[in-house]
Amino acid sequence: MIIIKYYMQEYWFNKEQTNAYKKYFTDHGFCVIASIIDEERIQSTISEIWENEALLNNGEIKRDDPTTWDKYWPTDDKGFLDLCAGSSEVNLRNYWMNRLDPDIVNVYKNLYEEDVLCYPDRMGVMRPTFPPGKEKWRTASGWLHLDSNPWDIKPKIQLQGLLTLTEQTETSGGFCCIPDFHKRIGDWAEAHPKTYVDDIYYFEKDSPVYNDVKKLRAPAGSLIIWDDRIPHCNYPNHNNTFRMVEYMNYYRISNITNHHAKRLMKIGVEASLLDEPCYLTHETTVEQRKLIDFEKYSNLISTDREKNGYLKFKQASVFEAEGNVNEAIKLYRAAYKMFPLCERF
Repeated sequence: MIIIKYYMQEYWFNKEQTNAYKKYFTDHGFCVIASIIDEERIQSTISEIWENEALLNNGEIKRDDPTTWDKYWPTDDKGFLDLCAGSSEVNLRNYWMNRLDPDIVNVYKNLYEEDVLCYPDRMGVMRPTFPPGKEKWRTASGWLHLDSNPWDIKPKIQLQGLLTLTEQTETSGGFCCIPDFHKRIGDWAEAHPKTYVDDIYYFEKDSPVYNDVKKLRAPAGSLIIWDDRIPHCNYPNHNNTFRMVEYMNYYRISNITNHHAKRLMKIGVEASLLDEPCYLTHETTVEQRKLIDFEKYSNLISTDREKNGYLKFKQASVFEAEGNVNEAIKLYRAAYKMFPLCERF
């Protein structure tokens, strides 16, 4: 049992309170499903992030040695943690245990009122910035944004979410948003010149909307979920603990983009190259694997030539990340000839 260290917030619900969290979400554009995974899962997921070579265990960083948390730290200025170049999610265990968890998936299905496919996403890690002297580890602040076009509102909601692996407090670093903005986004858009040019719209740092930002509290193991019409960002760490999350995104099965399909295709291809069984391929149910269209994409490689072509593609991505552009280009060209589907990745 997870001990909650502060009073229950009005936006917290348990997974059984379907009608209550749906109503709150409809009214305010976000909600928190508290303690949706247990302490054992929380701790094993944190350990996976620290110990897996695709994540923090890059050969330089040591979990128990803060002196190694600086020079080779892989997150960006917002605390996002992506896989190391050339690595794959396929061999991760808790990563898939969380994303294919029926309780988490059901929250999305209940809010969408439709079946979903999982979008395998990144993680987030903020280093502790206290005591004094670690302020340079503090992530960016004031990057409030929308992952959608406020001048082109879609008729159906799109959800975004994250799973807290550490307690989210006022000082831990964490998720913040503007409640209720989805109800006035149309009026806001009419009152502002259209400046949306990419997948993300960033609000001006002096925008008055910042006055309405609310930091959300959540116990470790909770699902924070929001409507993509809600402006949001994370706020930096100001205490002596880590902030860790996994981003949990699912899309309506009736509205899968080419980008999403490519992500699932790549996972299927990676799985077909494994030499040994893993959690994803041998410990999940057929229904869970349907969440990533696994059967559709796990049989795309049928020859050694195609396999070697994909391995060249992976090596090219490593060269590219290292700045060895010429070698990367050579390998990419060879890979595309041997396994043309690589061009879609």
